[in-house]
Amino acid sequence: MAKTKRFINQYEYNSEFVKESIGVWWDSKFKKAMISMPILIIICVVLFLMTMKIIWLLTGGICLLPIILFKLKKNIAIKTELERMKVIYKDKPLNIKITLDDNICMLAYGNKRSVEFSSIETFVETKNLIVLFIKGSMTIAFSKEGFTEGNYEEFLLYIKQIIKNN
Repeated sequence: MAKTKRFINQYEYNSEFVKESIGVWWDSKFKKAMISMPILIIICVVLFLMTMKIIWLLTGGICLLPIILFKLKKNIAIKTELERMKVIYKDKPLNIKITLDDNICMLAYGNKRSVEFSSIETFVETKNLIVLFIKGSMTIAFSKEGFTEGNYEEFLLYIKQIIKNN
């Protein structure tokens, strides 16, 4: 890879950020299940229409359970994080600063953590965020509007190059 580029991203970790960042983790981790279950439901309905055996409708109904449970667990995860924020930060704003140069360094409430580039598995881009997926089911979210050094278009190109080289 060429010369190490430097990016700085700062944002307030608030309820909207939590909903979007945790939501993208859940949606990405369970994407295959969320695609396969509706397909199974459709197959079961078609089989019911072809055979008129009620067992196919029941089987299709059972395929709805993982979808419902997924949505519930996702909402519980978001609610839990919001409650955790309230307890730990006592409704004070939590400002996050992420510096990306030789590694990824996160600073929040005086706590500093670093992650090596080799730990990046992939990323997802949402309306407001770029979420890096790190080995061990961890994510690091960057606000598209939060770049104080570099911008999100350059950042995306750089992250793609890092992932390609991993």
